[in-house]
Amino acid sequence: MTHAAETGMAGSMATNGSALSMREWLSIPYRIEACTTQGPDGAWLRRATYPELPGCMAEAATIEDALRRLERRRIEIIVAMVRAGRRPPLPRPPLCDGDPEGQAQEVGLTGLLTGTPDDPTSSIP
Repeated sequence: MTHAAETGMAGSMATNGSALSMREWLSIPYRIEACTTQGPDGAWLRRATYPELPGCMAEAATIEDALRRLERRRIEIIVAMVRAGRRPPLPRPPLCDGDPEGQAQEVGLTGLLTGTPDDPTSSIP
């Protein structure tokens, strides 16, 4: 069974990104990579990235803080791209049970989504 079929997205327009709402764009699951690396000052940092989303990287002293910062960065990048009329990468269909509003609230970005259209008619063609 394909990932699209497993997520209930098989045959829908959302599988190719042709009419995704902001909620769907923010529900796309990206692959996370994390590692521990030494900073220029010799301190050890935890680095987390979404390699499928260009420029989406965060560093912190703990992995929890790095992941929180990474999630915030992911939301900021996707919202900025969609508002500018650019399509974020779509490596796989959006999750059907995603909670982008809750994720944005957890990382302090509630206001960023306020007034963001969430219907396909305002999506990127």
